[in-house]
Amino acid sequence: LILDFFIVLFAGAASLLPFLHPGRSSAIDIGIIKSALPAGVIFGTWIRLQKPSLDGWAEKLLLATLGYGFCHLLLAESSSFYFSYVLLFGAGIFDALSLAVRECILQLETPPQFKGRVYALNNFLVNASDELSEWESGVAAHWVGVRTAIRISGSVAIFGASVFAWKAKQKQSLLAKNHC
Repeated sequence: LILDFFIVLFAGAASLLPFLHPGRSSAIDIGIIKSALPAGVIFGTWIRLQKPSLDGWAEKLLLATLGYGFCHLLLAESSSFYFSYVLLFGAGIFDALSLAVRECILQLETPPQFKGRVYALNNFLVNASDELSEWESGVAAHWVGVRTAIRISGSVAIFGASVFAWKAKQKQSLLAKNHC
């Protein structure tokens, strides 16, 4: 949960997009670019529904988190409004795919007597991290610049994937036994 919170906390790059493309700051342009991540999540969820098996879940989660981080790293270098849209759409797809695995892990790893508390904490962290990530991105952009703040966002996701890969071997057998 904490690792997920940490990664999402540094993922507020979408709030900085009007500053990446200053000539594209109309309400329509901002609406279009802000819709990219949720549209990617919807598409990623559709992909997930087509292939429900979580066999090899550790690799899937690792690839999804790395993909999410690399989309943000490329976003920091993008000078094209439309390429930025594609990158955010891709980040949304990767986010949806990793969410499916994270939710399954949460259900299987939590002892029954703690499920209510863990789910409450999970909901708090997910909701708080979304809101705090925009604030964090703005503060980071103020201190280090917009593109560097977005690079940090991608780097944190990649670092998180690395930490996950290191810890994932312990959890692999649990999900395999439960066919989740």
